[in-house]
Order: sequence, then C-alpha cells, then structure tokens
Amino acid sequence: MVLLEALALGKPVIASDCPTGPREILGDGRYGILFKVGAVDELASALHRLLIDDALHSRMSARALERADEYGIAASNERFACGAAQLVAMTAR
Repeated sequence: MVLLEALALGKPVIASDCPTGPREILGDGRYGILFKVGAVDELASALHRLLIDDALHSRMSARALERADEYGIAASNERFACGAAQLVAMTAR
C-alpha cells in the first residue's frame, strides 16, 4: 500500500524486489527502481543515482503519477465492470 501512496504523490520509488508486490506494482522496474532483497549496496547505489540525477528524478516522478492512475478508483472501477460483464456473458450462455 505504501508504494501506491508514494506513486500517487508523484514520489520516485525504490523498493526491494520481495516475492510479491513491488515488482508488479512497479511494472518490472519501469515505474520505480527495484533492488535485490538484502542487497544494501544496490539500495545505496539506487539512492545515490536518484539524488544526483535530476533527469532520472523527474522521469520517475512523472511515471509514478502515470502508474498511480492505473490503480486509481476510475481504473479499478473500469476493471471491475469489465470483469463483471464477462461473468454475466459467461452465465448467459
């Protein structure tokens, strides 16, 4: 949940690539930086890159807002309605 909150605020995200969650939410690294669980050197490197590279920071902020929209209420309602329509169509056969 905290990843989605950060994305919704347009914050660049750096997350550990734990078994469930971050990889999916961050689109395999497209919307944020992933590092291996326990790899503190990778985390430090990602933080350093984000702090010194203004262009990277700006790109990640813009992508964060894009990704947050995909998890927003409107997008979630649309996915739900589509799924419900598919279920209705399947039962109508």
